[in-house]
Amino acid sequence: MTAIYAMWNKGGFTLAADSNQTITESGQIWIDPIKKIFALEGHQVAFGAAGNSEVDGIDINEIVARWQMTLKQPLPTLEDYVSDFLKWFYEQDLPDLTKENLNERLNADFKIYRELLDENIPDYASKTFEEVYEFIVDQFSEKSFDLLNAYGTRIERIEANRFTVEDNWATAYRYEIGLKILNSVRAHVLESPKNNEYEEHIQSLIESELATVMLGTFDCEFDPDSAWQRALIEAQILAFENYAPTIGGQASCLFIGYGEDDWSPKAIRINIFDSEYTLRQVSIVNATSPKYDWYVALGINSGSFEITNGYSGDLLKDLEAFVLANQTSEEWDSLHNEIRSKAKSRAQENLKRIDFLTTQRLEFVARLFVELEALKSYLSSPLPGVGGDVQVITMTKTTRKEQLYPEYLN
Repeated sequence: MTAIYAMWNKGGFTLAADSNQTITESGQIWIDPIKKIFALEGHQVAFGAAGNSEVDGIDINEIVARWQMTLKQPLPTLEDYVSDFLKWFYEQDLPDLTKENLNERLNADFKIYRELLDENIPDYASKTFEEVYEFIVDQFSEKSFDLLNAYGTRIERIEANRFTVEDNWATAYRYEIGLKILNSVRAHVLESPKNNEYEEHIQSLIESELATVMLGTFDCEFDPDSAWQRALIEAQILAFENYAPTIGGQASCLFIGYGEDDWSPKAIRINIFDSEYTLRQVSIVNATSPKYDWYVALGINSGSFEITNGYSGDLLKDLEAFVLANQTSEEWDSLHNEIRSKAKSRAQENLKRIDFLTTQRLEFVARLFVELEALKSYLSSPLPGVGGDVQVITMTKTTRKEQLYPEYLN
C-alpha cells in the first residue's frame, strides 16, 4: 500500500510519500523500502505512483525514468509533459502479458448487445450497418470522462455529448486539460504505423472467436458478410480502443509541477493499465490546480479524509443503519446531506490556511499527512502497509529540494 500527498498553493508544492512495500511470496510476507516519488532531472516536475507497481511486467518508475531521458528541454505546460509521455509510451514494445479471456469478454458484451437490440430494434437483422452501429455506439456516450482511453481515436461523439460544463469550474478545468491531452495523443496515434497494426490485430482476434460467440449469444452462425454482424464487430473494436478497462491491474500515477509557461503548479492523475490484447490502455483521472484543491492524494487516504471532510465515512455508514431502522430513506438522505455539508464546511474553513503557507510549512503538513496514514495503518494492521521513511520533494517555479525523513530518529 502507498500514501502519497501533494500539499500546495500558488507559491509552490510539496510531494511526500511513504516507503513501505509489502511483498508476499510463497506464503511469507515482509516489507522492503522502495522509492515511490522522484523529480525529473532538469525539469520542475515530480512523479509518483501507487497501486500496481508494474505495467505489462515492467516497473512503472523504470518506464517513466526511461522516458525522461528523451526530454531535451523543458516543455511549455504540465499537460505537454503528460502528452509527451503518453506518445512515447504508445510506441514502446513491452512484453505482451494479455490473459486469454477474450472469449469470455466477448460473450458478456454481445449478450448486452443482444438485449439492447431485442428491446429497441427487434428487426436488427434486416437493418443496415450504419443503423446497428450507430445504435450500439450511442450506448457508449454515457461513459464517464475518466474511463476514456487516451489512445482512443474516435471520441468526437463523446466530446459533444459529455463535455459542456458551465456550472462547475473545477470540472470544466479537468475537461479542458484532459481533452487537450486526449486530442494531442490522438493526433499522434492516427499518424503512427502502430495504429493500423493494433486495429488489424484486434479485429483478427475478435473474428477468431465469433463462431462460438454468435452461437452462444445470438443463436446464429457467424457470417462475415452480414451487415449487422459487421456493425457489432466495429462497435466492439471501438469499445476496446476508446475505453479503459474497469477491472484488472493498474498503476495510479501523478505528474505534478510546472511547465515552462506555468506560473502556478498543476497536477494530472492518470491510470496506466496492463495492455489489453496488445492495446495500450491509459485513462486521465483528474487535472487540477491549487485554485480547485488544497491537496492531491494518491493511494491510501482514509485518515486525511476525516480531517479534510470533517466526518468519518465508517461512522456515517453505522449511522445510516441506525437511522433507517426508524425513519424513511428520504429522511436519511436529508440528514446525510446536512451532516456532510456542515462537517465539510467547517473543515474547509480551516484548510484555507494552506493558501498562505510557505513551502517549508507545506512540506511539514504533507509529511504529517503521510505519517497520519502510517499511524492508522500501524494501529489497524498486524503488518502495516503504509509507513517507513518519508520522502519529500518541494518545488517552486524556480527552486527544488529533496529530503528523506527517517522513520526512527536515533
